[in-house]
Amino acid sequence: MEAVVYTSNTGSTEHYAKLLGHELRVSVYSTEEAGNKLPTGTEIIYLGWIMAGKIQRFGLARKKYKICAVCAVGMGQTGTQRKEIREKNNIPGKIPVFTL
Repeated sequence: MEAVVYTSNTGSTEHYAKLLGHELRVSVYSTEEAGNKLPTGTEIIYLGWIMAGKIQRFGLARKKYKICAVCAVGMGQTGTQRKEIREKNNIPGKIPVFTL
């Protein structure tokens, strides 16, 4: 895994992404920054905020990068809604999903 890429609305997802990147000692990029700095196929962890069960900009990230794990940030309790998030975003079972 080479980087953490995120999309944030209120700043919470950005904060989580930076914490994770620091712990993993990898670069952290917003989706806009990553588009200019990371080549297609780069292995990433993707963090995005949830709206109506959809992880924002996840579809774009999935098309360009190799997703190693997904963290979805929303209003629900941490660890809940994983099944619904996985189904609504078509995330394969082999990719770990975390909700925050």
